[in-house]
Amino acid sequence: MKHKLVLILIMLLSGIQYIWSNPLIHNIESFGAMGDGVTMNTAAIQKAIDTCSEQGGEVYIPKGCFLFSTILLRDHVTIRLDAQAILRGSPNPNDYPADPVTKKRALIYASKVTNIAIVGKGTIDGNGNHRNFWHKDMKNGIQGGIRPFVFSLNESTDIKFKEFTVKNGAFWNIAMELCEHITIDDIKILSRVVANNDGIDLADCANVRISNSYLDVGDDGICLKSHSPKGVKHIAITNCIIKSESNCIKFGTASIGGFEDIVVSNCTFFDTRLSGIAIELVDGGVIDRITFNNITMHNVNGSIFVKLGARNHAVTHTMTDGIIAKQTGILRNISFSDIIADGIGCWKEDTSAAFYKEAHDSRIGMNIIGQPNFPVENIAFNNISLQFAGGGTIEDSKKELTDNHPKGYPEYTNTGITPAYGINCLHTRNISLNNIKLSFMKVDHRPAICFQDVEGSQINNLQAQLSDKASCFIRMSNVKDIFISNCNPHKIDVPYLIMKEEVKDINLTGNNFKRVKTIYQLADSENEKEINTAGNIKKNISKNY
Repeated sequence: MKHKLVLILIMLLSGIQYIWSNPLIHNIESFGAMGDGVTMNTAAIQKAIDTCSEQGGEVYIPKGCFLFSTILLRDHVTIRLDAQAILRGSPNPNDYPADPVTKKRALIYASKVTNIAIVGKGTIDGNGNHRNFWHKDMKNGIQGGIRPFVFSLNESTDIKFKEFTVKNGAFWNIAMELCEHITIDDIKILSRVVANNDGIDLADCANVRISNSYLDVGDDGICLKSHSPKGVKHIAITNCIIKSESNCIKFGTASIGGFEDIVVSNCTFFDTRLSGIAIELVDGGVIDRITFNNITMHNVNGSIFVKLGARNHAVTHTMTDGIIAKQTGILRNISFSDIIADGIGCWKEDTSAAFYKEAHDSRIGMNIIGQPNFPVENIAFNNISLQFAGGGTIEDSKKELTDNHPKGYPEYTNTGITPAYGINCLHTRNISLNNIKLSFMKVDHRPAICFQDVEGSQINNLQAQLSDKASCFIRMSNVKDIFISNCNPHKIDVPYLIMKEEVKDINLTGNNFKRVKTIYQLADSENEKEINTAGNIKKNISKNY
């Protein structure tokens, strides 16, 4: 009898605990919402949110299609979406008033709120595929700044997005600015219906985790931006799959406050028009302590693109040698490791789609670009395999590596067709290439690597495919303090390395050069004293033959 009483007491206490822990449910239908896909439910949904903020609990979106326009999130509100719930934006652009302070328009808006969440397996549909949001050429949305974001969150903290799907944004899908402590997990963004369909944009945000998510978008997948000195800091992006009409992961172009302490790992990028990874510092700021690891790319045209540009916010500096120069920022300390990419340059547009952008020339290799006197520095590539489309000609291989738009909008195409089919470095310092494999699909007559104005860099264990008409494996000009080791090139009747212009302190050691015609070729014999080839396996004892 005593045991039965104890059991009943435990059950009663458990029931009380369940009641206490079970949140108060604010079903939007109780506030007059109708899920018929026709009725405008803005007021009803807003009333449910306001009540939840005052009383606690959760806002519940049940099965149905609920049409609405701008709603405002409040403190301490969780919105839970039923798996068969659809929140659909109004097709009328005039239904989205601009915030009086930020001037932004959005389907779901928040400003200076805390502890907010949207969870559940339902769908938030921006209705951007409605013709009211289209521009006649389909490369741009309607003008005048009246297209709404799906989400616009500003100066808010403790944000959680989980499990739901965002589709068909009329503009950016998820935009957050000056927000902190953000968790985005296991969501889908399917938005490829109009221009500027960015997936997730984080401007001057900090302490962010994005994980386990799938993005198929018409513009940049995950884009980090900085419009203020605060910058973007402490970001972890992991286990994501991204397909994009632009870049999968992008830093910039706005970069005033810079980007620090960011990790991107265990991701796969595919069928992407521009770069899988684009790091573009052109408006000032500092990029520092960034890592990318365990990433695959397939049919991603620009693969990896790194650029320090000079578009805005130039600051005058006096260099150690007395030169007065202008600098837009500092780009340093980036690590790329365990990355496999194939079909680089092979992406083609789907012309059957209502919205698409054209592909660029398939002969553009991977570009790492700084500016004169202000190099990109301390960039490490470890265990990287890159397969390019190829198709470069002998004439292509004679080009100089040039940034054609140092003060313009940055893209991996800024150089035009590159002189090397593989890795091209311009104005860089302390670049490390370790365990690198480069190849092409279509026969390419260009070198594998081109260095111009490069200092203090290493190439270790390079495996590079080369055509029998290529001039060399590696082409260099204006280089200093270069170390090449543990390379074992295949048999070919060309020099391994061709150097011209200023050449200082070039060391080749521990390489197997017995199958190449010559180790190196110099344009100026006066630089002979700067070349060290001791410790290699050679065809004969000559340094230059």
